[in-house]
Amino acid sequence: MATLPDSPAHERMLRRLRAEIGGLGGTAQLFRADALAGGQDVIATYNAARDDEYEEIVDRCQDFLTEITNETAAEHFTYGELEENDEDLTKLRRWLAKIIERDVIASRESGHHREHSEQSDQHVAEVGVEPAVLHSLRSTHQQQQRSAQRAV
Repeated sequence: MATLPDSPAHERMLRRLRAEIGGLGGTAQLFRADALAGGQDVIATYNAARDDEYEEIVDRCQDFLTEITNETAAEHFTYGELEENDEDLTKLRRWLAKIIERDVIASRESGHHREHSEQSDQHVAEVGVEPAVLHSLRSTHQQQQRSAQRAV
């Protein structure tokens, strides 16, 4: 048995899961229900799971910021490193968006994550991994590859 807050996204997810279970030869039923007792316990459990997710992403953002700081101090600004940093930041943003989407009851940690996400964005911008800069680096790299291919 699973308990989720009533939302269109959760309903779609559960309907897909039910169809998958049926496709594998199993059965599943979906219900809407009101808690007769213990409803606050369910909410607390759900929010605790979101709090754990927020704490984990804050830790990952801090690790990311440490990595950027170390690379900046070592003046390690290769195209590959800048591209990797951009990809890591994109992954963090996607992950955060998924957590926010699941946080339909607004856990206590929901405000703290924005601060760390904004710090990551600001720090990356300070060392020059802004999208326009990265696009310019990609274009330069692609031109170099084309030139090298023509030379062969």
